[in-house]
Amino acid sequence: VVTCNHTGWVEGFALVNALSPSFAAKEEAQRIYFFGSLLNALQTIYMPRGGSQADRDLTIKTIIDRQEQIEVEDMRYSPMAIFVEGTTSNGTCLLPFKKGAFSGMRTVIPSFATFSNGHVNPFYECVSALPLFAMLFSSLELCVCTFTTLPEFTPTAKMLEKHADKGKEPWEIFSWCVRDITSKYSGLPKDDTSSF
Repeated sequence: VVTCNHTGWVEGFALVNALSPSFAAKEEAQRIYFFGSLLNALQTIYMPRGGSQADRDLTIKTIIDRQEQIEVEDMRYSPMAIFVEGTTSNGTCLLPFKKGAFSGMRTVIPSFATFSNGHVNPFYECVSALPLFAMLFSSLELCVCTFTTLPEFTPTAKMLEKHADKGKEPWEIFSWCVRDITSKYSGLPKDDTSSF
């Protein structure tokens, strides 16, 4: 599983260009023209937004099953990319990581996307997709997305013991460690107060 921050569609394309991964995406994404077909071809796992606890548990089980098929059973899936913040942000910080990528306690590949903004900010802060596309494609200066992949990170008993104060459950400690290392390498501060 490749873990990544999420600002909008730009780093999704950077991930596809770099790794051709499958994704864990919201159900609505499969209905987006062209993009939905691409996600289906990449064997994406779809998650219901605002679903019941049973729906969320089923999604996490599906992610854990895929992790096991890749890591243990050596099935030939592409790596799976998960935007671990569970939402988009403006790219200036790392929000708390959600449970999905970490509950299986399997190896993850921390990564992050950074941007050199041109005249137009590529984030979904206040502009919807179509006007944002128009502004980006008509800009005189290119926006460059740099996608950085860190070494594989496998949870260990020593890690859980050393950072036991960082969470009540093992996945919380694991996600804290991955977020911490991502923050240190990316230079993006951790923000526990924002609600994007």
